Amino acid sequence: MNQNQLIYATPDMPYPKIRSLVENNNIVLFKNKFSSQLINSFKLELLNWKRSSPPLSNNTPYPDNLRNFHLPIISTENPATAGDIEFDLNKTNVMLYNFRIGDSQDKEIINKIPTSQKILPEILSMYKKINPDCAHLPHGTYFNKNLFFEIVHYPCGFGYFEKHTHFNNFNDGQRYNLILGMSTIEMNYEKGGLLFHINGHDHDLTNLFCAGDLIACRMDLPHSVTKVESKQESHYLEQNGRWSMGLFYY
Repeated sequence: MNQNQLIYATPDMPYPKIRSLVENNNIVLFKNKFSSQLINSFKLELLNWKRSSPPLSNNTPYPDNLRNFHLPIISTENPATAGDIEFDLNKTNVMLYNFRIGDSQDKEIINKIPTSQKILPEILSMYKKINPDCAHLPHGTYFNKNLFFEIVHYPCGFGYFEKHTHFNNFNDGQRYNLILGMSTIEMNYEKGGLLFHINGHDHDLTNLFCAGDLIACRMDLPHSVTKVESKQESHYLEQNGRWSMGLFYY
């Protein structure tokens, strides 16, 4: 990783400076924002919610309200296994499991994912300071869109996301994002990870971005997740693999 593109945040770094650094295509890394134990509890609770709550139906369009849901996302270029959902995400190759929390105060979320109350409010507070123009309401709408915490799980053996951007969000006014690391290489997986593609160079954060860390970056920076692999097989219902969380308006 080019150190000129990666800036380690200090505890006293003011948010206007963070925003300026990110605006100029730098990636700001907040190390150890949350404990790995707390993140592991969060993942386990998400998996338990997944087991006890049916996924979004294949015939149900993405909700445009503050609805909480989960579902597999598998592009049409990669045939889905029986029972999974085939989904073409802007014709970009992708294979992951997706959780969305639009209302973190929903009774089901509080009861089944109680650890979320120790993570989501703090991230939302930081997000509003970094991205103040569109993050002025905790559960409100921006340009008739709703803010979701989006958690993705890339299972070992088949989880990945080819190079892409979130330009539509950026173009709508959501210039910056916060990404929570929820996995650590060599603990949860052995190969694969997050790459940013800036000015013709690949910047690999795989070994730097760990469970409990936060990244602030522009929404329109091209990035990818290379295929996540491990000697041990993994599945949608396992804690291993690569996990992360961002905030998106839909």
